Amino acid sequence: MNRDVQRALVASVAALLPLLTIAPAASAATSGPAAPHGTGRPVVEHVRYTDYLPLDGFFLDLCGISTGTRIAELDILTTYPDGTQRFHVERSFVPDDPRLPIERGAATAYYASADGPMTRMSGKPIQLLIPGGGVRALDAGLQIFGDPYVSHGHVDVGIDNPDLAPFYCPS
Repeated sequence: MNRDVQRALVASVAALLPLLTIAPAASAATSGPAAPHGTGRPVVEHVRYTDYLPLDGFFLDLCGISTGTRIAELDILTTYPDGTQRFHVERSFVPDDPRLPIERGAATAYYASADGPMTRMSGKPIQLLIPGGGVRALDAGLQIFGDPYVSHGHVDVGIDNPDLAPFYCPS
């Protein structure tokens, strides 16, 4: 698995698991009896996740640099009365070593139902900020899943990039 994808998944899964286990119970507790199809108010769940990696294996493996990294994530799951869902995530990885870039990302995914497929995703899943200011790399855009698959946007890093060192490691 690609390191940037693995890194993003670790943070997302860590934050998403508690959300998935509390969302159905919280939805039932806050929304009362089920509303007729298409009526009622959406149920919104917020989860904040923060962590600290004393030794970030990503930078150690990729750049040979030992550093700690602070991780912060905000997840917002909105479930609409018709069963569709919107999942918004904002995350940041801030390494202790000032030579390394700060990684930020924000994206929104849309689902046909609570257990259905993702229908589209938009946002900027990766934005690498140069120490001292400025953007080193940016992936942003819109993806619509289905037939046909549609992808619009700007990609510097990319999900299948075999060489991430130029983006993450000091020169």
